[in-house]
Amino acid sequence: MSDESYLYIAKSKIPSRHANSVQVVNMICAFAPLVQRLDAYLPGGFTKRLYLWTGRLFANYGFSIPDNVRVHFVSQSGHGFEENVLRKIPSTFKDKIFTRSAPVAWKLAEQNAPVLFESHVFSRDAKQVPMSQFIQAVNASSTAGIVGISQEISDSYLAAGLRERRLMTSADGVDPAIFSQAVAGGLGHLFGPRIYDRPTLVYTGSLSPEKGATFLAEAASRMRHVNFIIIGGNAKQSAALAEKSKCDNLFMHPSVPHKKIPSILQDADMLVMPYMPKGDLIPYMSPLKLFEYLATGKPILSSDLTVLRPFLTHDENCLLFLPGSLESLCAQINRLLTMTPENKERLRDNQLRSAMCHTWTNRAKTILDWHRGLLT
Repeated sequence: MSDESYLYIAKSKIPSRHANSVQVVNMICAFAPLVQRLDAYLPGGFTKRLYLWTGRLFANYGFSIPDNVRVHFVSQSGHGFEENVLRKIPSTFKDKIFTRSAPVAWKLAEQNAPVLFESHVFSRDAKQVPMSQFIQAVNASSTAGIVGISQEISDSYLAAGLRERRLMTSADGVDPAIFSQAVAGGLGHLFGPRIYDRPTLVYTGSLSPEKGATFLAEAASRMRHVNFIIIGGNAKQSAALAEKSKCDNLFMHPSVPHKKIPSILQDADMLVMPYMPKGDLIPYMSPLKLFEYLATGKPILSSDLTVLRPFLTHDENCLLFLPGSLESLCAQINRLLTMTPENKERLRDNQLRSAMCHTWTNRAKTILDWHRGLLT
């Protein structure tokens, strides 16, 4: 541990069912052992403080708040979260700042504050700040930088004029032990013993069209010898998708607390990422479930997307299918069902090795070391 203080700013609501909250909690917990003190600024009021006072703020994620972390809740009313949080940062604060907010990063970069901005969607950033002014401020600063969670995001910033020295790429991560050592049984807990009557194919995540849940429900109607399980969205969204399909081999459930995901994934025979070929987020994403799936060692089926190719290789740590093609997906599912135990074990070993290259701990240390380098 260094004697540094670190300030972490995110507009993500904690707790929530959204993946960004999972990433925020994991990064706070990964940064904390590396610094003397970490102050986290998050949106919230009395209800969030109640979660904090009763020790439940990180409970849905399976974590306790590290002893050296201080959580500060910032109102979103009045001038909004960004303006309010900028007013709360002590004028005497001279140590490093990490934020997921483009508006906050822009204002701090203009002040030559030692800030890193983590970008998740370039096009969204461009809607939140005047991009040319933002990049000019980061380039002119001696202490600011940008972390892209995918190479596509980093390439977009370079094309917009960001200096290469002010940019690093760092995909999301995972705690491999939590997923590889989880006790199976999560599916049975949600659906009862009938879920095990057929091989199980599991998807966990958003039900937005580009993520492929509707596509997956359609695939279920073609493969009645496999149980398709989709866990995500709210109760209304989940029920609406189930109503459209009405297959006896399609099992739907709204999103569950993230701490329950490892047991669910370990219970699956196959895991799937059915992303569509097009969508606002598709070119930029670094999906958390990619690394969580890898860490389980369970066979993975994934859409073959450019943004995923740095991490997935067909026949080595997954089976890939043509995005949006039911024929391609069904063919790979059947191939996996008939795969020899030796080939499944080879996939598993390669997956676990891949996951170990992308831990939250290594990610936090790499980012912090790079930030220190910007200041020298």
